[in-house]
Amino acid sequence: MRLDVQGAGSTSTKTLTDLVNVLVDTGPPLPAGVVKLGCGTNPPSSFRVLTGEPRIGTSMTFGVDNPFGTQSSGSIPLLVSSWGRSASTPCGTLQANRGMSSPTAPGELLIGNTIVFTRRGTPWTGPGNPAPVVMAIPNDAGLVGRTLYVQGRMQDARSGAAIPLAFADGFALTFQP
Repeated sequence: MRLDVQGAGSTSTKTLTDLVNVLVDTGPPLPAGVVKLGCGTNPPSSFRVLTGEPRIGTSMTFGVDNPFGTQSSGSIPLLVSSWGRSASTPCGTLQANRGMSSPTAPGELLIGNTIVFTRRGTPWTGPGNPAPVVMAIPNDAGLVGRTLYVQGRMQDARSGAAIPLAFADGFALTFQP
């Protein structure tokens, strides 16, 4: 913003910058021990922590959503995990036809290729309604300080589905006592 003041044969100018701050809604803060993965290819609202934190002997509930609605209601939300990150860290590895926005969009694979476990959640009911997937965390002191990488996926098993499998976002979970 610039202000010019004129009077009695003189002019004074004052310039101000950074008057407007734009706040970006990043959703609720993540629990301690949880770090977001990826470089933004997968929709940020596609995978969230609904409840819990990565503490041994507890459980966490994640929500998997397809905000574009490009898969059918009744699609199955999945939580997939690995002890390793994608080889393309800090971003994931792009895979053709695994995006949520269209059948040809790439998706970002955020976890390593060696899958530790997969959890299946309650059928998805539509955009804006993240389907819950529960992950029990064993009461094992050997897990404290280890990091597990998790990613959401949405599977549309309908015959002829335009997007049979799409990648959601992911997190790194560092286990706490």
